[in-house]
Amino acid sequence: RTQELEEERARARGLEARIANLEEQVILYREAANIPDPVSHARIEGALSWFSPSQNVRVAFVDRGSLDGVMVGDTVMRPPQMFVGVVSEVSEYQAQVRMAGDALIQIPVQIMGSNASGLLRADSEFGLIVDYVERGESLVEGARVVTSGADRTAPALVVGSVLGTIQDPAKLFQVVRVQVDPKAHISGPVLIVRQP
Repeated sequence: RTQELEEERARARGLEARIANLEEQVILYREAANIPDPVSHARIEGALSWFSPSQNVRVAFVDRGSLDGVMVGDTVMRPPQMFVGVVSEVSEYQAQVRMAGDALIQIPVQIMGSNASGLLRADSEFGLIVDYVERGESLVEGARVVTSGADRTAPALVVGSVLGTIQDPAKLFQVVRVQVDPKAHISGPVLIVRQP
């Protein structure tokens, strides 16, 4: 039995070393691509617990609050770079998080592989969309949608991917439909980060 425990500990140490190596590689790639580190500022570890979603409400709770330093407007993410939501209310021991698709938040985003940026928001007709993207902007289905870093949201966090676009010749902007990564909406460990 002792032999098995020692082997398991050795495997765990090997995995920890591999994770540390991969994290160093991510940092090098981010620096090479000039992508800012979304968690280089204040961060608090917590756990996200689920909620009962409805059509236009996407709210979860995190087990950290004002006593832990959490503030309204902080970004909630899953490492290494997945956007979960924005803290909207804080009590002493927990915080409410509004997630992508909630009718009460708009998130500044960029669409990778293009110069397109806009506001991610819920739309009653099309679901989750990026608004204010110029009509002439060419976008690829499946392109990553990431936070832009504006409006105190941590930058370069993956929100989801482009499902398609809706063009209306009478309008200056196109509607970009977005699918959120479903892993963002599950219970479990998260980081709460704050931009300076």
